[in-house]
Amino acid sequence: MTKIFGKDGEIIDGIEEVQAEVNNLDGDAMRGTDSALLASNYATERGTDAAALASVWTSVLATALANYTEIRAGYLDQLDFNLQEAIAAIPTTMRGTDLALLAANYATERGTDDAALASSWTAALATVLANYTEARAGYVDELAEGNIPADIGENDDGHDGATLFGRLQQLIEHVHTRQYIYPTLADGVTLTTGAGDWGLGTITEIVPANAIPFAFDIHEILIEDVNTQDKTYEIVLYYGGSDVVCGGTRFAATSNKGGVPAVAMQTIIIPANSRVKAQLAIQDGGNKTAKISLRYHPY
Repeated sequence: MTKIFGKDGEIIDGIEEVQAEVNNLDGDAMRGTDSALLASNYATERGTDAAALASVWTSVLATALANYTEIRAGYLDQLDFNLQEAIAAIPTTMRGTDLALLAANYATERGTDDAALASSWTAALATVLANYTEARAGYVDELAEGNIPADIGENDDGHDGATLFGRLQQLIEHVHTRQYIYPTLADGVTLTTGAGDWGLGTITEIVPANAIPFAFDIHEILIEDVNTQDKTYEIVLYYGGSDVVCGGTRFAATSNKGGVPAVAMQTIIIPANSRVKAQLAIQDGGNKTAKISLRYHPY
């Protein structure tokens, strides 16, 4: 027979004793002693402001509906097609329906003769390599970091420098240095033509060695006098101990222009202390004379 125990663990024998035990149960302990606290906890769990909760959800829903524009809704219409039919159509669309045409196009694109293509490239490469000569390869060396500054030079490079600054200095001096005359404060030097037509006469010294102590070039020949007018003369200038040609020009002495021209000309840059000589010729020969002097610029 099943035994019934009381709340204190004792065995209850009769129904009256069971009734007594039930009546003696502590109701407050079973349900909790603080109904107010229980109500407070319930309010905390569910939230005490249903209106605030509704307001939050209304805001979220409004944002979602605002983002669901008519255009975006239209994107969903793009899904209105038979997916299986589209998948089935892909192979035909991708490869084309005419395999023979596709093969012909492929052959055209790649070329049908790989040997001919290789030959063409080989010939082109041979041409390029043939043009890339040793001299041209040397030009690339000029781009080396060490060569470029050397070619440009320094701002104070003189006119003798084979640099960019040196050449610029040379041009500046050519245009802007003062001019000199030789001989100065003295009569010019008389030249005599050869006996025959256009025959050069005796080579004659104009500037003796060591007379001009700096490099110079001659810009003009001053014709001081001629003994025959209305004729064309030609003059040749030489410099140095070996009488190297450095310039030449023609002039015409005419009676209707006063007969004594100044002739512009240009020589090379003549080294300092160089001797300068000249020869004279005339169109019909006959040992004619002309007295000349020189205008020059220093470097």
